[in-house]
Amino acid sequence: MQMQSLITCPECGFVKEETMPLESCQFLYQCANCQKILRTKHGDCCVFCSYGTAPCPSKQQGYITNQAVHRKEKGDDQETFSDSRDALRELCHAH
Repeated sequence: MQMQSLITCPECGFVKEETMPLESCQFLYQCANCQKILRTKHGDCCVFCSYGTAPCPSKQQGYITNQAVHRKEKGDDQETFSDSRDALRELCHAH
């Protein structure tokens, strides 16, 4: 499993190698150059998946996919799909 990723700041273009956390997703990252706080892009589970050169360990292990998250609506017999950031974060914390 690849634990290192190069994060590129979309604001200033600064690139820094970082070690990805193994047991959690990182939702925020502060650029060491311009100090901008990077947040995950819509549909991504963490800043490494949004701005890094390698997918996070959860994706590498197959816990999280870019496909829609399958869930069942309360009180509804039909299954629905959601690709919301909250659902992806929930999956990330479950593993």
